[in-house]
Amino acid sequence: MKCMCDFDWTAPVEFVNEKGTRWWRDRELTQYAQQQNEQGKKLNHVACWFVETCEGRRTRLLVQRRGLILAQTLDVNAMMNEIDILKFYKA
Repeated sequence: MKCMCDFDWTAPVEFVNEKGTRWWRDRELTQYAQQQNEQGKKLNHVACWFVETCEGRRTRLLVQRRGLILAQTLDVNAMMNEIDILKFYKA
């Protein structure tokens, strides 16, 4: 998994919103969220994104497809923990 310092912020942007925030999909963590855990639970309708605001602030977000932000962190391990907790509590 990539840490924020290893991400190529010059890579082509996947999405820019109306405020100028730039979004790149974190494919590795999105895949991690969508794969089954030991209990067979997975998060089908989420994606993980690297995000940079027009002011230059950078973070990683876990977002439901409906736009709800489920988690925000700079640390890859913290995001993996958030994903594991969400899978654990999934009904």
